[in-house]
Amino acid sequence: MPRFEVLAGPTLIGYFDLELGDAAMGSAAGMLSPLPAHFAIQADIIAAREDSQVHLSLVVRPIGGQALPARGGVQILDYSQELGGEGIEVHVLGVG
Repeated sequence: MPRFEVLAGPTLIGYFDLELGDAAMGSAAGMLSPLPAHFAIQADIIAAREDSQVHLSLVVRPIGGQALPARGGVQILDYSQELGGEGIEVHVLGVG
């Protein structure tokens, strides 16, 4: 299972393992393992979990690699307040 880094702008906020994917839809998802930097922007992530998160400049890349060309964007669905530590998912849309 490939491991990826999640960045907000230039800041590494966590890692995720590719757990789910749909090649035909060009989507991938997995649970986020947050780093301390995630918690600095967590309120913004939660506030925008049902809307665009473009303002967060989210990027996903293989560890040490180049950013995935996610034409549909990257979104973090943070439901950790309701579900605990297992409640943060990363969704990557529009990848080849």
